[in-house]
Amino acid sequence: MAAGADTRAPKIWVPHQYQSTAVQFLHERTAFNPAGKGGAGLFLDPGMGKSSIVLEYIRQLKEWGMANRWLVVSPLRVMHNVWPDEIEGWQNFRCLSYSVVHGTPTVRKKKLALPVSLHLINRDAITWLARQYKDRKQLPWQGIIIDESTSFKNWSAARSKGLRKFIERIPYRVIMTGTPAPKNLADLFPQIWLLDEGEALGETIGEFRKRFCFQDGAREENNFKVREDMKTAVHTAIQHLALRLDHKDYLSIPPVTYHDVQIELPPSALRDYQAMEKEMFMILANGDERAALNAGAKYQACKQIANGGIYDEGHVAHDIHQAKTEACLEILEELGGKPALIGYQYEHDVDRLKRAIRGLHVIRGGMKEKDVSSILDRWNTDTLDPPYLAVQPQAMSYGVNAQHGSCRDVIWYGPTDSLDLYIQFNARIYRQGVGSAVRVHRLVCKDTIDEVIWARTDEKEDVQSNLLQVLRDYAEAKMGMIV
Repeated sequence: MAAGADTRAPKIWVPHQYQSTAVQFLHERTAFNPAGKGGAGLFLDPGMGKSSIVLEYIRQLKEWGMANRWLVVSPLRVMHNVWPDEIEGWQNFRCLSYSVVHGTPTVRKKKLALPVSLHLINRDAITWLARQYKDRKQLPWQGIIIDESTSFKNWSAARSKGLRKFIERIPYRVIMTGTPAPKNLADLFPQIWLLDEGEALGETIGEFRKRFCFQDGAREENNFKVREDMKTAVHTAIQHLALRLDHKDYLSIPPVTYHDVQIELPPSALRDYQAMEKEMFMILANGDERAALNAGAKYQACKQIANGGIYDEGHVAHDIHQAKTEACLEILEELGGKPALIGYQYEHDVDRLKRAIRGLHVIRGGMKEKDVSSILDRWNTDTLDPPYLAVQPQAMSYGVNAQHGSCRDVIWYGPTDSLDLYIQFNARIYRQGVGSAVRVHRLVCKDTIDEVIWARTDEKEDVQSNLLQVLRDYAEAKMGMIV
């Protein structure tokens, strides 16, 4: 147990049947594997208790004397809050000691030297960790848990390269995520490789792409997708490695309702928007792929204007309209003082919200963990005053439990390009433990890029990974331009 741990009386964790099944699956794929090693993927919807399942699996292996030391890799906030809370919050898991490996390199080395059951480390420290153990044939851990394995879906990213340098020396491997490949199955390959070093889908990214994929778009975009005729083959190849469960099949969670709030831009703001959108279309139409990449900047400007502001070249924010802020206030008024979780994208968005909502609480990237924990503790106990929390979804999309209070309303101030982020952020409220229906309110400016992004999101398409094609389709549909 870590110093300064929560001293509240823990509860007894009693698993659902599907959770017991998941624990058994992990054993069969790892410790009980005839090869003496192995990997398993837990692809369970957000809110189904993946962390508890994994802790029970680890507890059992420790009890049986089969694995005593584990490395747990996760996003920063999950490392600081979720894993310690799960260990301290259930009586079953208090036999597991842990160390949070974070801080200066000197502090991290001291934390790694502690003889604990679990070393909890941030995914962004993986390249550092790989350097520490590059000359060690044997590592101190019998198992590794990769929480939110989509963090490693980019084969070429530094963190992915670092992890591949040492994961082969760890016998038991578990990856966890609720959204392994929201739209593009090709995202699965780097994650599955961590489990079997390429046995199922190919030893290298090149081999995988040659066998299963086609190149989508220009060569410079380096965007590969699984061919339609090979999707079944991919699923078949990995079905023994991953357990996929949908919460609708196993949990009685009240339904979620989606409410699109249509907003008319004021005339002056609409003119600004249309001028910026025309510039974007002209860049797309010139046929130069390199120039087309610049359309991304205009696209971001269009999104900002639709939200109500824009940054100039010096990154100074300028307000353009208050239409979305006013729509948000109308929703809060309708809620009559009930809590609301507001997702925002740009700092000028939250600046307008803070001017309109006195005392608005904010969680953004770069905040101290103790400050975030303080806000979330009050949020989950309905003591946050006023009961409105604005959050950059990137700062609180994974693992964090925010459903324990009475909030049942999520407001998206503007759309996100990331389908994974959208699903995960909504799941902070819409997850196991929620006691009544959840409502997701989406603010949509008419005749703007907002409509396109939300439509693609509803079609389960990740706009972020296919941005240029989305913009080309939009230009053709709106202007009759073939780009």
